[in-house]
Amino acid sequence: MKWPYIPKGVLRDELGNRLYPEGDKIPENLPAAYQLGNYPDEQENSMVPPRQNCTSCIFFENGWCSKFKAEVKANYWCAKYQYDINDDPYYFPEGLV
Repeated sequence: MKWPYIPKGVLRDELGNRLYPEGDKIPENLPAAYQLGNYPDEQENSMVPPRQNCTSCIFFENGWCSKFKAEVKANYWCAKYQYDINDDPYYFPEGLV
């Protein structure tokens, strides 16, 4: 799938490879939607939902994405993001509010 815009925090070299702003290559098996994410207290990328980045995704473990079997950066995000609702401080089950 081709992502409809240039994702924030992703560059392309002359061969079309995706790169981080620092110049490191982004693993090819990460999806086209892989881009800069958002911290809980900072909305850095308006194309990503608030408070979402790899560190709060269920597939993230110590810099590794088990969904795509690739090294990822903690402050990045992709459209396959999923979180454990029990870890969400903004979720209040009905009846507990």
